[in-house]
Order: sequence, then structure tokens, then C-alpha cells
Amino acid sequence: MVGFTLEVLSDEGFVDVLFEAVSALGTVGASRGITAGLGDPAQLVLIFAMFIGRLGPLTLVLALTARARPVSYRPAVESMRIG
Repeated sequence: MVGFTLEVLSDEGFVDVLFEAVSALGTVGASRGITAGLGDPAQLVLIFAMFIGRLGPLTLVLALTARARPVSYRPAVESMRIG
């Protein structure tokens, strides 16, 4: 998805754009040197991909699907005198 979006937004070759997309999602830090020549929308897509890659897909899915469930029980509270 990121690679396709970058391909639409830039004039670079498919292999270079795909390399940048995979590198951004994997937070590798490798580049083909085309990042500086990309337009602002394409750079924003790369920034978003780097952020998603840093969070991790599993963490992102858990954060989006986690819901607070009401607790159906209550711990017992009692004051006891000893002695």
C-alpha cells in the first residue's frame, strides 16, 4: 500500500520507491537517495510508514481493537481486628 502510494506520488522508478517503502516500514534506515527529491505528500507518506513500522503492526492492531470491559466482580473489602 505504501509502495503504491509512493509510486503514484513520485516520478521515481518502481524498484527505488519500493525499496524506500520497505525500508520505512521496517525502520531499517537504508535509502536509495531519492527521499530528498520526493514531494511533500510522498515524504509525509514515508513519515507515516516509519511511524507505523516503529509501533509495530501487532501493537497498532491491539491499540485500535482494545476496549475497556467492565469488571463483573469486586474484591472483598473487610477490616479485621487482630489481638
